[in-house]
Amino acid sequence: MMNMTLLNTLSRTFPANLLLNNIKVGNDLDAISHIGEEDHTGTTEDYQKITDNIWRATQNLYKSAAHPAIFISVRHKGKHILNRAIGHARGELDSDDAVVVKVGSPICLFSGSKAITALLLHKMVELGLVDLDAPIADYIEEFATNGKGHITVDDLLRHKGGVPDIKVKHLEELYDHHAVVKQLCEAKLDPLFKNYQAYHPLSGGYLIEEIINRVTGESIETILDRYFREPMDMTFFNFGLDEVYRPMAPHNAATGMKSILPIKLFIDGALGIDTDDVIEASNSEGFYSNSLPAGNMYASAEECSRFYQMLLDDGQYNGKQILKPETIEKALQGPRCASFDKTMKLPIRFSSGLMRGGAPMNLFGLNSPNSFGHLGYLNNFTWADPDRDLSVAILTTGKQVVGPHLLSLNLLLANINRQFKRQ
Repeated sequence: MMNMTLLNTLSRTFPANLLLNNIKVGNDLDAISHIGEEDHTGTTEDYQKITDNIWRATQNLYKSAAHPAIFISVRHKGKHILNRAIGHARGELDSDDAVVVKVGSPICLFSGSKAITALLLHKMVELGLVDLDAPIADYIEEFATNGKGHITVDDLLRHKGGVPDIKVKHLEELYDHHAVVKQLCEAKLDPLFKNYQAYHPLSGGYLIEEIINRVTGESIETILDRYFREPMDMTFFNFGLDEVYRPMAPHNAATGMKSILPIKLFIDGALGIDTDDVIEASNSEGFYSNSLPAGNMYASAEECSRFYQMLLDDGQYNGKQILKPETIEKALQGPRCASFDKTMKLPIRFSSGLMRGGAPMNLFGLNSPNSFGHLGYLNNFTWADPDRDLSVAILTTGKQVVGPHLLSLNLLLANINRQFKRQ
Protein backbone atom coordinates (compact mmCIF):
# COMPACT_ATOMS: atom_id res chain seq x y z
CA MET A 1 0.00 0.00 0.00
CA MET A 2 2.88 2.36 0.79
CA ASN A 3 4.42 1.73 -2.63
CA MET A 4 1.07 2.35 -4.31
CA THR A 5 0.57 5.57 -2.36
CA LEU A 6 4.09 6.73 -3.18
CA LEU A 7 3.65 6.00 -6.89
CA ASN A 8 0.35 7.87 -7.02
CA THR A 9 1.90 10.82 -5.19
CA LEU A 10 4.88 10.95 -7.55
CA SER A 11 2.62 10.82 -10.61
CA ARG A 12 0.86 13.98 -9.37
CA THR A 13 4.11 15.83 -8.65
CA PHE A 14 6.06 18.14 -10.98
CA PRO A 15 7.35 17.34 -13.56
CA ALA A 16 5.52 14.00 -13.84
CA ASN A 17 2.12 15.72 -13.70
CA LEU A 18 3.02 17.76 -16.79
CA LEU A 19 4.40 14.82 -18.75
CA LEU A 20 1.36 12.69 -17.92
CA ASN A 21 -1.15 15.55 -18.24
CA ASN A 22 -2.66 14.47 -14.92
CA ILE A 23 -5.70 15.85 -13.16
CA LYS A 24 -5.67 17.53 -9.74
CA VAL A 25 -6.56 15.19 -6.87
CA GLY A 26 -7.55 16.51 -3.44
CA ASN A 27 -7.47 14.85 -0.03
CA ASP A 28 -11.23 14.70 0.64
CA LEU A 29 -12.38 11.92 -1.70
CA ASP A 30 -15.74 11.56 0.06
CA ALA A 31 -16.64 15.09 -1.05
CA ILE A 32 -16.34 14.09 -4.70
CA SER A 33 -17.94 10.65 -4.41
CA HIS A 34 -21.50 9.47 -4.91
CA ILE A 35 -22.94 6.19 -3.66
CA GLY A 36 -26.06 4.86 -5.35
CA GLU A 37 -28.50 2.19 -4.27
CA GLU A 38 -26.73 -1.03 -3.26
CA ASP A 39 -28.02 -4.40 -2.04
CA HIS A 40 -26.04 -6.16 0.69
CA THR A 41 -28.95 -8.16 2.16
CA GLY A 42 -30.00 -11.77 2.43
CA THR A 43 -26.69 -13.55 1.88
CA THR A 44 -23.87 -15.28 3.69
CA GLU A 45 -21.38 -13.08 1.81
CA ASP A 46 -19.86 -10.18 3.76
CA TYR A 47 -20.75 -7.66 1.07
CA GLN A 48 -19.87 -4.66 3.22
CA LYS A 49 -16.29 -5.86 3.58
CA ILE A 50 -16.14 -6.84 -0.09
CA THR A 51 -17.42 -3.49 -1.34
CA ASP A 52 -15.12 -1.61 1.03
CA ASN A 53 -12.14 -3.47 -0.44
CA ILE A 54 -13.16 -2.86 -4.04
CA TRP A 55 -13.99 0.78 -3.37
CA ARG A 56 -10.61 1.33 -1.73
CA ALA A 57 -8.93 -0.04 -4.86
CA THR A 58 -11.15 2.22 -6.98
CA GLN A 59 -10.08 5.24 -4.93
CA ASN A 60 -6.45 4.25 -5.48
CA LEU A 61 -7.07 4.24 -9.23
CA TYR A 62 -8.58 7.72 -8.93
CA LYS A 63 -5.56 8.90 -6.92
CA SER A 64 -3.32 7.91 -9.84
CA ALA A 65 -4.69 11.16 -11.37
CA ALA A 66 -5.38 9.59 -14.76
CA HIS A 67 -9.18 9.90 -14.72
CA PRO A 68 -11.36 12.92 -13.98
CA ALA A 69 -14.18 10.50 -13.14
CA ILE A 70 -14.61 6.78 -12.46
CA PHE A 71 -17.90 4.89 -12.32
CA ILE A 72 -18.11 1.32 -11.04
CA SER A 73 -21.00 -1.13 -10.89
CA VAL A 74 -20.66 -4.70 -9.59
CA ARG A 75 -23.31 -7.41 -9.48
CA HIS A 76 -22.77 -10.73 -7.74
CA LYS A 77 -25.30 -13.53 -8.00
CA GLY A 78 -27.71 -10.96 -9.39
CA LYS A 79 -27.37 -8.55 -6.46
CA HIS A 80 -26.21 -5.03 -7.23
CA ILE A 81 -23.63 -4.80 -4.45
CA LEU A 82 -21.54 -1.83 -5.62
CA ASN A 83 -22.83 1.27 -7.41
CA ARG A 84 -20.53 4.26 -6.98
CA ALA A 85 -18.74 7.11 -8.70
CA ILE A 86 -15.83 9.38 -7.86
CA GLY A 87 -14.44 12.56 -9.39
CA HIS A 88 -15.77 15.40 -11.53
CA ALA A 89 -18.13 15.21 -14.48
CA ARG A 90 -17.11 18.67 -15.67
CA GLY A 91 -14.25 20.93 -14.66
CA GLU A 92 -11.73 19.87 -12.03
CA LEU A 93 -10.77 20.37 -8.41
CA ASP A 94 -11.04 24.01 -7.29
CA SER A 95 -12.31 25.22 -10.69
CA ASP A 96 -15.43 27.41 -10.88
CA ASP A 97 -17.15 25.00 -13.28
CA ALA A 98 -16.44 21.83 -11.27
CA VAL A 99 -19.37 19.40 -11.15
CA VAL A 100 -19.13 16.33 -8.92
CA VAL A 101 -20.12 13.03 -10.52
CA LYS A 102 -23.36 11.17 -9.92
CA VAL A 103 -24.02 7.47 -10.37
CA GLY A 104 -26.33 6.72 -13.26
CA SER A 105 -24.66 9.21 -15.59
CA PRO A 106 -24.41 8.28 -19.29
CA ILE A 107 -20.84 7.47 -20.35
CA CYS A 108 -19.52 6.81 -23.84
CA LEU A 109 -18.44 3.16 -23.98
CA PHE A 110 -16.27 3.72 -27.07
CA SER A 111 -15.30 0.22 -28.25
CA GLY A 112 -17.32 -1.32 -25.44
CA SER A 113 -20.18 -0.58 -27.85
CA LYS A 114 -18.96 -3.40 -30.08
CA ALA A 115 -20.12 -6.13 -27.71
CA ILE A 116 -23.68 -4.77 -27.67
CA THR A 117 -23.72 -4.30 -31.45
CA ALA A 118 -22.39 -7.83 -31.99
CA LEU A 119 -25.05 -9.32 -29.72
CA LEU A 120 -27.71 -7.35 -31.56
CA LEU A 121 -26.51 -9.02 -34.76
CA HIS A 122 -26.68 -12.38 -32.98
CA LYS A 123 -30.31 -11.51 -32.20
CA MET A 124 -30.87 -11.21 -35.94
CA VAL A 125 -29.38 -14.71 -36.29
CA GLU A 126 -31.74 -15.94 -33.58
CA LEU A 127 -34.67 -14.48 -35.56
CA GLY A 128 -33.52 -16.30 -38.72
CA LEU A 129 -32.65 -13.10 -40.57
CA VAL A 130 -28.87 -13.57 -40.72
CA ASP A 131 -26.54 -16.58 -41.12
CA LEU A 132 -23.16 -16.17 -39.43
CA ASP A 133 -21.51 -18.49 -41.94
CA ALA A 134 -22.85 -16.61 -44.97
CA PRO A 135 -20.67 -14.09 -46.80
CA ILE A 136 -21.27 -10.45 -45.95
CA ALA A 137 -21.97 -10.05 -49.67
CA ASP A 138 -25.17 -12.10 -49.26
CA TYR A 139 -26.55 -9.08 -47.40
CA ILE A 140 -24.47 -6.25 -48.91
CA GLU A 141 -24.01 -7.39 -52.50
CA GLU A 142 -21.58 -4.65 -53.48
CA PHE A 143 -19.18 -5.69 -50.71
CA ALA A 144 -18.01 -8.63 -52.84
CA THR A 145 -15.86 -6.42 -55.07
CA ASN A 146 -12.05 -6.44 -55.00
CA GLY A 147 -11.62 -9.89 -53.50
CA LYS A 148 -13.89 -9.55 -50.47
CA GLY A 149 -16.65 -11.93 -51.53
CA HIS A 150 -15.47 -14.76 -49.26
CA ILE A 151 -15.52 -12.77 -45.98
CA THR A 152 -18.29 -14.11 -43.75
CA VAL A 153 -20.40 -12.39 -41.12
CA ASP A 154 -18.60 -14.44 -38.47
CA ASP A 155 -15.21 -13.35 -39.86
CA LEU A 156 -16.36 -9.79 -39.30
CA LEU A 157 -17.34 -10.47 -35.68
CA ARG A 158 -14.05 -12.25 -34.99
CA HIS A 159 -11.94 -9.48 -36.57
CA LYS A 160 -10.71 -11.81 -39.30
CA GLY A 161 -10.84 -11.82 -43.08
CA GLY A 162 -9.05 -8.59 -43.96
CA VAL A 163 -11.95 -6.13 -43.62
CA PRO A 164 -10.37 -2.81 -44.66
CA ASP A 165 -9.88 0.20 -42.44
CA ILE A 166 -11.79 3.44 -42.92
CA LYS A 167 -9.82 6.31 -44.43
CA VAL A 168 -11.01 9.77 -43.42
CA LYS A 169 -9.34 13.15 -43.15
CA HIS A 170 -11.86 14.64 -40.74
CA LEU A 171 -13.81 12.92 -38.01
CA GLU A 172 -17.07 14.43 -39.27
CA GLU A 173 -16.81 12.15 -42.30
CA LEU A 174 -17.52 9.22 -40.00
CA TYR A 175 -21.03 10.55 -39.50
CA ASP A 176 -21.94 9.86 -43.15
CA HIS A 177 -22.94 6.19 -42.87
CA HIS A 178 -23.68 5.68 -46.58
CA ALA A 179 -20.39 7.22 -47.70
CA VAL A 180 -18.40 5.05 -45.27
CA VAL A 181 -20.19 1.86 -46.35
CA LYS A 182 -19.55 2.79 -50.00
CA GLN A 183 -15.85 3.25 -49.21
CA LEU A 184 -15.68 -0.13 -47.47
CA CYS A 185 -17.43 -1.86 -50.36
CA GLU A 186 -15.08 -0.35 -52.92
CA ALA A 187 -11.92 -1.01 -50.90
CA LYS A 188 -9.51 -3.78 -51.81
CA LEU A 189 -8.92 -6.75 -49.56
CA ASP A 190 -5.67 -6.26 -47.68
CA PRO A 191 -3.72 -9.48 -48.40
CA LEU A 192 -1.43 -8.82 -45.44
CA PHE A 193 -4.35 -9.36 -43.06
CA LYS A 194 -6.13 -12.13 -44.95
CA ASN A 195 -6.84 -15.09 -42.64
CA TYR A 196 -5.26 -13.25 -39.71
CA GLN A 197 -6.84 -11.56 -36.73
CA ALA A 198 -6.74 -7.79 -37.12
CA TYR A 199 -8.97 -5.67 -34.90
CA HIS A 200 -11.47 -3.49 -36.79
CA PRO A 201 -11.57 -0.16 -34.89
CA LEU A 202 -14.70 1.17 -36.60
CA SER A 203 -15.33 -0.55 -39.94
CA GLY A 204 -17.10 -3.58 -38.47
CA GLY A 205 -19.75 -1.44 -36.85
CA TYR A 206 -20.77 0.17 -40.14
CA LEU A 207 -21.09 -3.20 -41.84
CA ILE A 208 -23.13 -4.69 -38.99
CA GLU A 209 -25.41 -1.65 -39.06
CA GLU A 210 -25.84 -1.98 -42.82
CA ILE A 211 -26.65 -5.69 -42.55
CA ILE A 212 -29.26 -5.01 -39.87
CA ASN A 213 -30.73 -2.16 -41.93
CA ARG A 214 -31.08 -4.36 -45.01
CA VAL A 215 -32.48 -7.50 -43.37
CA THR A 216 -35.03 -5.60 -41.25
CA GLY A 217 -35.75 -2.51 -43.33
CA GLU A 218 -35.39 -0.50 -40.12
CA SER A 219 -32.66 1.52 -38.43
CA ILE A 220 -30.25 -0.07 -35.97
CA GLU A 221 -31.54 2.31 -33.28
CA THR A 222 -35.08 1.01 -33.76
CA ILE A 223 -33.90 -2.59 -33.56
CA LEU A 224 -31.79 -1.84 -30.48
CA ASP A 225 -34.81 -0.24 -28.79
CA ARG A 226 -37.09 -3.14 -29.63
CA TYR A 227 -34.90 -6.03 -28.54
CA PHE A 228 -32.60 -4.64 -25.84
CA ARG A 229 -33.23 -1.12 -24.60
CA GLU A 230 -37.00 -1.14 -24.01
CA PRO A 231 -37.46 -4.70 -22.68
CA MET A 232 -34.56 -4.15 -20.27
CA ASP A 233 -35.94 -0.80 -19.04
CA MET A 234 -32.79 1.11 -20.01
CA THR A 235 -32.74 4.90 -19.82
CA PHE A 236 -29.74 5.47 -22.09
CA PHE A 237 -28.17 2.44 -23.83
CA ASN A 238 -28.20 3.94 -27.30
CA PHE A 239 -25.82 5.07 -30.01
CA GLY A 240 -25.28 8.75 -29.40
CA LEU A 241 -27.15 10.58 -26.68
CA ASP A 242 -30.57 12.19 -26.72
CA GLU A 243 -30.47 15.97 -26.35
CA VAL A 244 -32.29 15.93 -23.02
CA TYR A 245 -29.57 13.75 -21.46
CA ARG A 246 -26.51 15.56 -22.79
CA PRO A 247 -26.07 17.87 -19.77
CA MET A 248 -25.78 14.70 -17.65
CA ALA A 249 -22.86 13.27 -19.65
CA PRO A 250 -19.42 13.67 -18.04
CA HIS A 251 -16.79 15.07 -20.39
CA ASN A 252 -13.97 12.85 -21.60
CA ALA A 253 -10.43 14.18 -21.20
CA ALA A 254 -7.18 13.60 -23.07
CA THR A 255 -4.89 12.67 -20.22
CA GLY A 256 -1.63 10.81 -20.64
CA MET A 257 1.64 11.02 -22.53
CA LYS A 258 0.52 13.10 -25.48
CA SER A 259 4.09 14.03 -26.36
CA ILE A 260 5.39 10.45 -26.55
CA LEU A 261 5.30 9.90 -30.31
CA PRO A 262 5.66 6.09 -30.52
CA ILE A 263 2.74 5.59 -28.13
CA LYS A 264 0.59 8.08 -30.00
CA LEU A 265 1.33 6.46 -33.36
CA PHE A 266 0.47 3.02 -32.01
CA ILE A 267 -2.88 4.07 -30.56
CA ASP A 268 -3.80 6.27 -33.53
CA GLY A 269 -3.13 3.32 -35.81
CA ALA A 270 -5.25 0.98 -33.71
CA LEU A 271 -8.21 3.38 -33.65
CA GLY A 272 -7.90 4.51 -37.24
CA ILE A 273 -8.02 8.23 -36.40
CA ASP A 274 -6.15 10.77 -34.28
CA THR A 275 -6.80 10.07 -30.61
CA ASP A 276 -6.93 13.70 -29.53
CA ASP A 277 -9.52 14.45 -32.21
CA VAL A 278 -11.68 11.54 -31.05
CA ILE A 279 -11.59 12.63 -27.42
CA GLU A 280 -12.39 16.23 -28.26
CA ALA A 281 -15.19 15.17 -30.60
CA SER A 282 -16.70 12.82 -28.01
CA ASN A 283 -17.84 15.89 -26.05
CA SER A 284 -19.45 17.51 -29.12
CA GLU A 285 -23.00 17.77 -30.42
CA GLY A 286 -22.04 15.96 -33.61
CA PHE A 287 -20.84 12.91 -31.66
CA TYR A 288 -23.95 12.91 -29.50
CA SER A 289 -26.25 13.22 -32.52
CA ASN A 290 -24.90 10.43 -34.73
CA SER A 291 -24.72 6.65 -34.63
CA LEU A 292 -21.34 4.88 -34.52
CA PRO A 293 -22.25 1.29 -33.57
CA ALA A 294 -18.61 0.36 -33.00
CA GLY A 295 -17.79 3.34 -30.86
CA ASN A 296 -20.42 5.66 -29.39
CA MET A 297 -22.98 3.82 -27.32
CA TYR A 298 -23.86 5.78 -24.19
CA ALA A 299 -24.87 3.89 -21.08
CA SER A 300 -24.48 4.10 -17.32
CA ALA A 301 -22.21 1.68 -15.49
CA GLU A 302 -25.31 0.17 -13.89
CA GLU A 303 -26.92 -0.42 -17.29
CA CYS A 304 -23.78 -2.18 -18.50
CA SER A 305 -23.59 -4.55 -15.53
CA ARG A 306 -27.35 -5.12 -15.88
CA PHE A 307 -26.89 -6.18 -19.50
CA TYR A 308 -24.03 -8.55 -18.70
CA GLN A 309 -26.03 -9.99 -15.79
CA MET A 310 -28.76 -10.80 -18.31
CA LEU A 311 -26.20 -12.78 -20.31
CA LEU A 312 -25.23 -14.69 -17.15
CA ASP A 313 -28.92 -15.39 -16.50
CA ASP A 314 -29.31 -17.33 -19.76
CA GLY A 315 -30.66 -14.27 -21.55
CA GLN A 316 -33.48 -13.53 -19.10
CA TYR A 317 -34.34 -10.21 -17.51
CA ASN A 318 -37.34 -9.74 -15.21
CA GLY A 319 -39.10 -12.74 -16.70
CA LYS A 320 -38.45 -11.66 -20.29
CA GLN A 321 -36.30 -13.72 -22.67
CA ILE A 322 -33.98 -11.12 -24.22
CA LEU A 323 -31.67 -13.65 -25.89
CA LYS A 324 -31.93 -17.43 -26.08
CA PRO A 325 -29.25 -19.36 -24.17
CA GLU A 326 -28.02 -20.95 -27.41
CA THR A 327 -27.59 -17.48 -28.93
CA ILE A 328 -25.34 -16.44 -26.05
CA GLU A 329 -23.45 -19.71 -26.27
CA LYS A 330 -22.81 -19.12 -29.97
CA ALA A 331 -21.58 -15.58 -29.31
CA LEU A 332 -19.08 -16.91 -26.77
CA GLN A 333 -17.66 -19.67 -28.95
CA GLY A 334 -14.07 -19.14 -29.96
CA PRO A 335 -10.50 -20.33 -29.66
CA ARG A 336 -9.16 -21.53 -26.33
CA CYS A 337 -6.02 -19.44 -26.77
CA ALA A 338 -5.37 -15.85 -27.75
CA SER A 339 -4.14 -14.95 -31.24
CA PHE A 340 -1.68 -12.21 -32.07
CA ASP A 341 -3.69 -9.26 -33.34
CA LYS A 342 -2.05 -7.44 -36.24
CA THR A 343 -3.78 -4.17 -35.44
CA MET A 344 -3.37 -4.05 -31.67
CA LYS A 345 0.06 -5.75 -31.75
CA LEU A 346 -1.02 -7.86 -28.77
CA PRO A 347 -2.35 -11.39 -28.24
CA ILE A 348 -6.11 -11.10 -27.81
CA ARG A 349 -8.75 -13.83 -27.63
CA PHE A 350 -11.94 -12.99 -29.55
CA SER A 351 -15.14 -14.97 -29.71
CA SER A 352 -17.91 -14.12 -32.16
CA GLY A 353 -18.10 -10.47 -31.17
CA LEU A 354 -16.64 -10.36 -27.65
CA MET A 355 -13.25 -10.30 -25.97
CA ARG A 356 -12.52 -13.32 -23.79
CA GLY A 357 -10.45 -13.62 -20.64
CA GLY A 358 -7.47 -15.84 -19.99
CA ALA A 359 -3.72 -15.73 -20.42
CA PRO A 360 -1.59 -14.04 -21.50
CA MET A 361 -3.40 -10.67 -21.45
CA ASN A 362 -5.95 -11.41 -18.68
CA LEU A 363 -8.05 -8.46 -19.85
CA PHE A 364 -10.55 -8.91 -17.02
CA GLY A 365 -8.12 -9.76 -14.25
CA LEU A 366 -6.14 -12.81 -13.28
CA ASN A 367 -7.69 -16.25 -13.03
CA SER A 368 -10.77 -15.46 -15.13
CA PRO A 369 -10.40 -17.71 -18.20
CA ASN A 370 -14.13 -17.87 -18.95
CA SER A 371 -14.88 -14.18 -18.59
CA PHE A 372 -16.24 -12.24 -21.55
CA GLY A 373 -16.88 -8.62 -22.37
CA HIS A 374 -15.13 -5.74 -24.09
CA LEU A 375 -12.73 -2.89 -23.48
CA GLY A 376 -13.45 0.66 -24.59
CA TYR A 377 -10.62 3.03 -25.47
CA LEU A 378 -8.42 0.82 -23.27
CA ASN A 379 -9.89 2.51 -20.19
CA ASN A 380 -13.48 1.20 -19.99
CA PHE A 381 -14.07 -2.37 -18.85
CA THR A 382 -17.42 -4.15 -19.13
CA TRP A 383 -17.55 -7.89 -18.53
CA ALA A 384 -19.13 -10.94 -16.95
CA ASP A 385 -17.43 -13.88 -15.27
CA PRO A 386 -19.68 -16.97 -15.17
CA ASP A 387 -17.28 -18.80 -12.84
CA ARG A 388 -17.89 -16.13 -10.20
CA ASP A 389 -21.47 -15.20 -11.20
CA LEU A 390 -20.13 -11.68 -11.53
CA SER A 391 -20.93 -8.79 -13.86
CA VAL A 392 -18.88 -5.59 -13.73
CA ALA A 393 -18.61 -2.20 -15.39
CA ILE A 394 -15.72 0.19 -14.79
CA LEU A 395 -16.19 3.33 -16.86
CA THR A 396 -13.70 6.20 -16.83
CA THR A 397 -13.44 9.58 -18.52
CA GLY A 398 -9.65 9.87 -18.71
CA LYS A 399 -8.03 8.41 -21.82
CA GLN A 400 -4.52 7.82 -20.57
CA VAL A 401 -3.05 4.71 -22.18
CA VAL A 402 0.42 4.39 -20.70
CA GLY A 403 1.38 5.60 -17.26
CA PRO A 404 1.57 4.80 -13.54
CA HIS A 405 -2.22 4.34 -13.41
CA LEU A 406 -1.81 0.92 -15.07
CA LEU A 407 -0.61 -0.56 -11.79
CA SER A 408 -3.65 0.79 -9.91
CA LEU A 409 -5.94 -0.41 -12.70
CA ASN A 410 -4.57 -3.95 -12.67
CA LEU A 411 -4.71 -4.04 -8.88
CA LEU A 412 -8.38 -3.04 -9.06
CA LEU A 413 -9.15 -5.83 -11.52
CA ALA A 414 -7.25 -8.32 -9.38
CA ASN A 415 -8.98 -7.06 -6.24
CA ILE A 416 -12.43 -7.61 -7.75
CA ASN A 417 -11.63 -11.18 -8.75
CA ARG A 418 -10.01 -11.92 -5.40
CA GLN A 419 -13.20 -11.03 -3.51
CA PHE A 420 -15.25 -13.78 -5.16
CA LYS A 421 -14.41 -17.47 -5.36
CA ARG A 422 -14.67 -19.31 -8.65
CA GLN A 423 -17.38 -21.96 -8.59
